[in-house]
Amino acid sequence: QYKGKIDTPAEILLGSGYSLLRREFRTAAVARAPRDGRPLRVLVTFGGSDTENISQHILERLGTETRQHLHVIVVAGAANRNVVRLRAAAARAPFHRELHADVENLSPLMAWADVAVSAAGSTVWELAAMHLPALIGAAEGNQLAVLRGLPGIPFFRAGTTADLLAWDLVGEIESLLARPANTDWQPDNVDGATRVAASLRERIPTVATAS
Repeated sequence: QYKGKIDTPAEILLGSGYSLLRREFRTAAVARAPRDGRPLRVLVTFGGSDTENISQHILERLGTETRQHLHVIVVAGAANRNVVRLRAAAARAPFHRELHADVENLSPLMAWADVAVSAAGSTVWELAAMHLPALIGAAEGNQLAVLRGLPGIPFFRAGTTADLLAWDLVGEIESLLARPANTDWQPDNVDGATRVAASLRERIPTVATAS
């Protein structure tokens, strides 16, 4: 996509290895306690606005498919206009549920969860850094490119939001959690902020060293 469009002297830093993770995800612990028969902890997050209200559809689908005990946390972004509808849907859900609005730091919730159902935006790389298994749905056209890079992350299953809403969600979650751990994928595979800063320091000696 960038071939022939960038000045020759420019250094191009592309791919998941240069994803700009916020500090809380670069420093968060990724270890999770074993489930030990506890309710399955599911995090649902579809970005700042979720204009198609996919979060509510996911919540309702989980309610109709439930084959095991669930504890679901839905995160609504600051620009989400469906919070009232989400609260009503949550009240009807046949499992333990919480709605969190305008969360500044998702890393504690990702550390809490056993699995996530998420949009395919920048949250994908945060989930990868946290080693959190996830079902990923592309809600926008520009997110489809992200999906093409996800097969290399063994604990993700990706598709469009239409795919996501057509899947047996609980079955897909069970399948994800049954996959063996892959030790080749490490959280620092997506620690791009450190790599970008190092590249800047090499090229521009006067760049401040504070990260």
